Amino acid sequence: DGDFVQQARLPEMKKADLDKMRRTREKVCGEIVSSERAYVNSLSNLQTHFLQPLREKKSVIKTEDHAKIFNNIEEILQFHMQLLVELQNSKQNIHKPFKKTGLLLKMYTSYVNGYNKAIGAIHENEKNSRFQRFLDNALINSGTGLGLMAYLIMPVQRIPRYALLLKEVIKNTDPTHVAELNSLRHSLQNIEGIATRINERKRKVDNQLSVLAIQSKLGKSLANQGFELYHPGRWFVHEGRCNEFKLNSKHVKERYLVIFSDMVLWATYPQYKYKGCRALAESKITRVKISDPRSSGREIEGFQLKYGPDDRDPTVFFCDTANEADGYVMRLLEARSKYSTSKSNSAKSSRRSSITPRAPKPPPPPVTRRRQSVSNSASPVSSTTLSPSTSINSTRGLVRAPSERHGRMKSLWGGCEQIGLLTSVVNRPRYSPNVSPNSRGGRNNSASQSSRPQPSPLKHMRKGHRRSGAI
Repeated sequence: DGDFVQQARLPEMKKADLDKMRRTREKVCGEIVSSERAYVNSLSNLQTHFLQPLREKKSVIKTEDHAKIFNNIEEILQFHMQLLVELQNSKQNIHKPFKKTGLLLKMYTSYVNGYNKAIGAIHENEKNSRFQRFLDNALINSGTGLGLMAYLIMPVQRIPRYALLLKEVIKNTDPTHVAELNSLRHSLQNIEGIATRINERKRKVDNQLSVLAIQSKLGKSLANQGFELYHPGRWFVHEGRCNEFKLNSKHVKERYLVIFSDMVLWATYPQYKYKGCRALAESKITRVKISDPRSSGREIEGFQLKYGPDDRDPTVFFCDTANEADGYVMRLLEARSKYSTSKSNSAKSSRRSSITPRAPKPPPPPVTRRRQSVSNSASPVSSTTLSPSTSINSTRGLVRAPSERHGRMKSLWGGCEQIGLLTSVVNRPRYSPNVSPNSRGGRNNSASQSSRPQPSPLKHMRKGHRRSGAI
């Protein structure tokens, strides 16, 4: 009898599950339509306030730059306007409009492949006053608070969003609807293939935008040195804060330190004024312990950059902990190794010369002042693989410049948070020789931890730009 009752209840339970799946599916289908409508509206704003006016004002930028910046965005807009109509008319037959994934592949592959050229064209016109005025006016006229770059990133973000939504539709489709499920799975497979290509390209583009943001942060202090930080062959590795210690002068200064694929650069903090750089290929990187001149009997952990055998005053940076110093050294060595391999492969394939950063000024003549003792760490640091995102046991992490330091980037994105770089604001105390590293700044104090500004929810652009609302 018990078995008979159990079997009698199965159809009823299945019907309840199917009703729940149907309701969930309706919500997901509604989200596909509403997000598509927002996406089309955003692309229409891009066309109305940026693309067409800039095409008519031929004196602002060159015609070829206009073509690079906007690529095939009008073709994409026309496709999605038609797709929106079909989605609105399809009701629950959401699989039918997505049968055109072949067109998606062609259009978005072309757009993503040309995205680097768009970034380069915008960068070349960054100092064009007419272009900057146009961007400022377009930002105001659009009324959305989004700048040119915030719109241009939307197509890169849209395809991965389709994949997520289609997975939910498949998950909540009646398993007896075999033909519909097969159609949805085929569309999802094609879209995921496009998304994989886009994500790989997007990571490279995000990294280039990071370099541009750092260049904008350093501003005139970098431009006055006569070399360009942005270059397609240079990529961003890591940024942070540590202290520079000059052996000859015994001066200790807090620095903003940035590691790139081929160089390391440092600037004042919090002014962000360029102070120096070293080409990694020509630098000897050594892990050191330094006797603290301001606190007898105390050693500080750091690393040394020596520019050639004749450098009598090498640059030394020290950190709060040995673990943090190890992290810097490993990142520097790994960056140099990867760049050397990449340069070698590029030379073999294309035989094109690689651009290196401007060589630093020659080291100063020897100083008769007594030098501070520097000893190599007892345990040498190997070039163990360490991801740029790997956490080092320090609360310093990334630093972010005040909003006003991103003047040009604001007109491009419509807000500094759109840059997607340097998202944490960190309060780090000034160097104090009489305070132990473990107690400095109340690091283990829960009250101070809670009062520290928390990272913005707008994480690095590697995860996308959130203000675009259409994704």
